[in-house]
Amino acid sequence: MFLILILSLFWFFLLWLPKRLQKERFKKRMLSGKTAEKEAEEILRKRGYKILSYQKRDKYEIIVDNEPYQITVIADFLVEKRGRKYVVEVKTGRDAPSIKNSTTRRQLLEYYYVFKPDGILLVDMENGLFHHIEFLFPYRHNIYNYIIYFIVGFLAGGVILYLIMRIK
Repeated sequence: MFLILILSLFWFFLLWLPKRLQKERFKKRMLSGKTAEKEAEEILRKRGYKILSYQKRDKYEIIVDNEPYQITVIADFLVEKRGRKYVVEVKTGRDAPSIKNSTTRRQLLEYYYVFKPDGILLVDMENGLFHHIEFLFPYRHNIYNYIIYFIVGFLAGGVILYLIMRIK
Protein backbone atom coordinates (compact mmCIF):
# COMPACT_ATOMS: atom_id res chain seq x y z
CA MET A 1 0.00 0.00 0.00
CA PHE A 2 2.82 2.35 0.88
CA LEU A 3 4.48 1.68 -2.52
CA ILE A 4 1.26 2.57 -4.37
CA LEU A 5 1.02 5.82 -2.43
CA ILE A 6 4.64 6.71 -3.28
CA LEU A 7 4.15 5.89 -6.96
CA SER A 8 0.94 7.93 -7.07
CA LEU A 9 2.67 10.93 -5.51
CA PHE A 10 5.60 10.49 -7.87
CA TRP A 11 3.24 10.44 -10.86
CA PHE A 12 1.34 13.48 -9.58
CA PHE A 13 4.33 15.73 -8.78
CA LEU A 14 6.67 14.74 -11.56
CA LEU A 15 4.39 13.91 -14.46
CA TRP A 16 0.85 15.24 -14.19
CA LEU A 17 1.35 18.52 -12.31
CA PRO A 18 4.09 19.98 -14.59
CA LYS A 19 2.04 19.20 -17.71
CA ARG A 20 -1.05 20.75 -16.15
CA LEU A 21 0.85 23.90 -15.18
CA GLN A 22 2.31 24.14 -18.67
CA LYS A 23 -1.18 23.92 -20.19
CA GLU A 24 -2.43 26.62 -17.83
CA ARG A 25 0.45 28.93 -18.73
CA PHE A 26 -0.26 28.37 -22.42
CA LYS A 27 -3.98 29.15 -21.95
CA LYS A 28 -3.12 32.30 -20.00
CA ARG A 29 -0.67 33.44 -22.69
CA MET A 30 -3.23 32.82 -25.47
CA LEU A 31 -5.94 34.66 -23.55
CA SER A 32 -3.51 37.51 -22.91
CA GLY A 33 -2.71 37.64 -26.64
CA LYS A 34 -6.38 37.77 -27.66
CA THR A 35 -7.09 40.47 -25.08
CA ALA A 36 -4.10 42.47 -26.35
CA GLU A 37 -5.34 42.15 -29.94
CA LYS A 38 -8.78 43.49 -28.97
CA GLU A 39 -7.17 46.45 -27.18
CA ALA A 40 -4.87 47.04 -30.16
CA GLU A 41 -7.87 47.07 -32.50
CA GLU A 42 -9.46 49.88 -30.47
CA ILE A 43 -6.20 51.86 -30.46
CA LEU A 44 -5.76 51.38 -34.23
CA ARG A 45 -9.26 52.70 -34.88
CA LYS A 46 -8.69 55.70 -32.59
CA ARG A 47 -5.47 56.46 -34.51
CA GLY A 48 -7.39 56.54 -37.77
CA TYR A 49 -6.55 53.12 -39.19
CA LYS A 50 -9.24 51.26 -41.09
CA ILE A 51 -9.26 47.54 -40.24
CA LEU A 52 -9.27 45.64 -43.55
CA SER A 53 -8.81 42.17 -42.14
CA TYR A 54 -8.42 40.40 -38.81
CA GLN A 55 -6.19 37.32 -38.60
CA LYS A 56 -5.33 37.74 -42.30
CA ARG A 57 -4.09 34.49 -43.84
CA ASP A 58 -1.97 34.02 -46.92
CA LYS A 59 0.32 31.32 -48.23
CA TYR A 60 3.58 30.97 -50.05
CA GLU A 61 5.45 28.00 -51.33
CA ILE A 62 9.06 26.91 -51.15
CA ILE A 63 10.86 23.90 -52.57
CA VAL A 64 12.55 21.55 -50.09
CA ASP A 65 14.54 18.65 -51.57
CA ASN A 66 12.73 19.12 -54.90
CA GLU A 67 9.34 18.89 -53.16
CA PRO A 68 6.94 21.83 -52.83
CA TYR A 69 6.16 22.89 -49.28
CA GLN A 70 3.34 25.33 -48.56
CA ILE A 71 3.56 27.74 -45.65
CA THR A 72 0.59 29.61 -44.17
CA VAL A 73 1.20 33.00 -42.61
CA ILE A 74 -1.33 34.70 -40.31
CA ALA A 75 -1.02 38.41 -39.52
CA ASP A 76 -2.94 39.91 -36.60
CA PHE A 77 -4.41 42.74 -38.71
CA LEU A 78 -4.25 44.22 -42.16
CA VAL A 79 -5.04 47.95 -41.91
CA GLU A 80 -5.09 51.02 -44.11
CA LYS A 81 -4.48 54.69 -43.48
CA ARG A 82 -4.19 57.46 -46.09
CA GLY A 83 -4.11 54.94 -48.92
CA ARG A 84 -1.22 52.96 -47.43
CA LYS A 85 -1.59 49.37 -46.27
CA TYR A 86 0.08 47.99 -43.16
CA VAL A 87 0.41 44.61 -41.54
CA VAL A 88 -0.03 44.84 -37.77
CA GLU A 89 1.65 42.44 -35.35
CA VAL A 90 0.54 42.71 -31.73
CA LYS A 91 3.07 41.52 -29.15
CA THR A 92 2.97 41.12 -25.40
CA GLY A 93 5.70 40.19 -22.98
CA ARG A 94 9.13 41.55 -22.26
CA ASP A 95 11.24 40.51 -25.28
CA ALA A 96 8.84 39.74 -28.13
CA PRO A 97 7.81 43.36 -28.92
CA SER A 98 11.41 44.35 -29.67
CA ILE A 99 12.79 44.55 -33.20
CA LYS A 100 16.03 43.36 -31.58
CA ASN A 101 14.34 39.99 -31.02
CA SER A 102 15.43 37.83 -33.97
CA THR A 103 12.24 35.72 -33.93
CA THR A 104 10.06 38.82 -34.14
CA ARG A 105 12.26 40.33 -36.85
CA ARG A 106 12.04 37.15 -38.97
CA GLN A 107 8.27 37.05 -38.50
CA LEU A 108 7.92 40.65 -39.68
CA LEU A 109 10.19 39.97 -42.64
CA GLU A 110 7.97 37.02 -43.60
CA TYR A 111 4.90 39.29 -43.40
CA TYR A 112 6.64 41.81 -45.60
CA TYR A 113 7.46 39.13 -48.17
CA VAL A 114 3.98 37.59 -48.21
CA PHE A 115 1.63 40.57 -47.85
CA LYS A 116 3.80 43.23 -49.58
CA PRO A 117 2.53 46.08 -47.38
CA ASP A 118 3.69 49.67 -47.41
CA GLY A 119 4.91 49.12 -43.86
CA ILE A 120 4.50 47.06 -40.73
CA LEU A 121 3.21 48.21 -37.35
CA LEU A 122 4.72 46.37 -34.42
CA VAL A 123 2.46 47.01 -31.44
CA ASP A 124 4.01 46.61 -27.99
CA MET A 125 0.96 46.26 -25.75
CA GLU A 126 2.99 45.99 -22.54
CA ASN A 127 4.39 49.51 -22.98
CA GLY A 128 1.68 50.99 -25.24
CA LEU A 129 4.12 51.65 -28.09
CA PHE A 130 3.63 51.53 -31.86
CA HIS A 131 6.70 50.94 -33.99
CA HIS A 132 6.42 51.72 -37.72
CA ILE A 133 8.76 49.43 -39.65
CA GLU A 134 9.76 49.53 -43.30
CA PHE A 135 12.20 47.14 -44.90
CA LEU A 136 14.51 48.75 -47.42
CA PHE A 137 15.06 46.38 -50.30
CA PRO A 138 16.16 47.28 -53.79
CA TYR A 139 13.59 44.94 -55.34
CA ARG A 140 10.68 46.86 -53.85
CA HIS A 141 9.26 48.52 -56.96
CA ASN A 142 7.18 51.63 -56.80
CA ILE A 143 5.05 52.51 -59.86
CA TYR A 144 5.94 56.18 -59.45
CA ASN A 145 9.62 55.37 -60.02
CA TYR A 146 8.73 53.76 -63.35
CA ILE A 147 6.71 56.79 -64.40
CA ILE A 148 9.59 59.11 -63.55
CA TYR A 149 12.07 56.88 -65.43
CA PHE A 150 9.76 56.88 -68.46
CA ILE A 151 9.37 60.67 -68.46
CA VAL A 152 13.11 61.26 -68.02
CA GLY A 153 13.89 58.73 -70.77
CA PHE A 154 11.31 60.27 -73.09
CA LEU A 155 12.67 63.78 -72.52
CA ALA A 156 16.29 62.65 -72.94
CA GLY A 157 15.35 60.85 -76.19
CA GLY A 158 13.60 63.99 -77.42
CA VAL A 159 16.63 66.15 -76.65
CA ILE A 160 18.98 63.71 -78.41
CA LEU A 161 16.65 63.54 -81.44
CA TYR A 162 16.43 67.35 -81.53
CA LEU A 163 20.25 67.66 -81.44
CA ILE A 164 20.67 65.08 -84.20
CA MET A 165 18.14 66.93 -86.38
CA ARG A 166 19.92 70.26 -85.84
CA ILE A 167 23.29 68.82 -86.82
CA LYS A 168 21.99 67.63 -90.22
